[in-house]
Amino acid sequence: MMHTITHKFRQNPLLLLTIALILACTQKPALAQSNLPDETYSMYRISLTNKDITVLIRTVVGDEAQPAAILTRSLYDGYVNAWDSIASQARQDLKNISLQSSGKGADYYRTTIQPMIAEVQAKWVVDARQLEDQFLGDVKAILNENEQARWPLFEQARRRTVLLRRYSRIAGEGVDLINLANTLHFPDEVMGTLQPTLADYASELDKEILYRQKVMDDAKKKMEEIANKQSKVSKESVYAGILFAHKKIRKTNEDYAEQIEQLLPDDLAAAFKQKFDQTRFPRLLALTQADRYISRVRRLETLTDLQKERIEERWSIYERDLEPIIAQLIQGQRKRDEEVPYQYRSAAGRNGTGTAAGQASNLVKQERDLWKKRKDLETKLIDDVFMMLNDEQREQAPKSSSSMQPGGFPSGPLEHDLHDGEDGGLVSRFQLTDFRFQLSDFS
Repeated sequence: MMHTITHKFRQNPLLLLTIALILACTQKPALAQSNLPDETYSMYRISLTNKDITVLIRTVVGDEAQPAAILTRSLYDGYVNAWDSIASQARQDLKNISLQSSGKGADYYRTTIQPMIAEVQAKWVVDARQLEDQFLGDVKAILNENEQARWPLFEQARRRTVLLRRYSRIAGEGVDLINLANTLHFPDEVMGTLQPTLADYASELDKEILYRQKVMDDAKKKMEEIANKQSKVSKESVYAGILFAHKKIRKTNEDYAEQIEQLLPDDLAAAFKQKFDQTRFPRLLALTQADRYISRVRRLETLTDLQKERIEERWSIYERDLEPIIAQLIQGQRKRDEEVPYQYRSAAGRNGTGTAAGQASNLVKQERDLWKKRKDLETKLIDDVFMMLNDEQREQAPKSSSSMQPGGFPSGPLEHDLHDGEDGGLVSRFQLTDFRFQLSDFS
């Protein structure tokens, strides 16, 4: 039977440590290995974040008030301090090495400095991995048998967080349906209905993530063998194998998304499908800068009825002209995912040779042309509406430089639209509530 820890215990680190040691001695040794790729371990950002610990506690322990949860938090504080120490030392080592290259020339840097940097980086990965494995092993040691039995659920969740979207290359591959369902805040009874399907999805997706990682690791070795003329395997077959692994994850997402929709009431199913589509094509279905500008204009209290009528009429024309462009962008994305060989997926701006490279370049050019048309439509709308306002209204809703810059429009291929979050995870650039189109509008 589990008991919660009182406030007095929380405020006594020595007592917590004593409890941790007692629990560790009464549990069987537990080995824990992250098995994540080397590039996961950056000396500038901790790999095991506070968000990961929250997921660990929620998934394995279930309650922040349980002894194992409080001890895990205490152990994590020690892990963070240790990580800061070794990361700081590694960064200082790199700084000292870089100082040695001053005024020595390119040859010295290539023959002397680069190997030294590589050695520091390799040692860092080993140290960071060992520190993380030690921490996870310590956490497993304080868990009871029921909690240890749920440990694989945390490993699955972490692989989804670290690996799923980071290495996604085609639309729909980087979607996490569990996270998506959680963000929709379905009623408890609905989530209860979905749990068996979500559990099957987590298990199946994890298998495909591990398969993709193995394919990518094997591909690195095969490409080295091909470069050294030690293999008769063609580059094309290696790339085809990688793309096949990406498509398997996408199919898993699509298959389970369909199953989840069938389990939901009609209104929730529609919301889920819309969220799924928006997550697959975040840039294509997101609010534009024109949307935000018109929203500011509509809030002006001094608009006359005639101005409102003219603005809405101009807006209708903009929407009419924009929808087919988005439809073509989605169609182009799907076509590139299906038809462009993996090695030419980033062929933007290159003078590729051969049919496949030319095909990739043509698709990228078409995509860029469509984005330019979209930007031109937006600029024209903002200019036209701005001219409908009087001087006072223009001051209240200025056509600012930020609203006119094409920052939201990519110049290259659209693979996925993710950036680093504050907690070290990957998050979407756009909030998923900021969407104005549904994919069904263009199917």
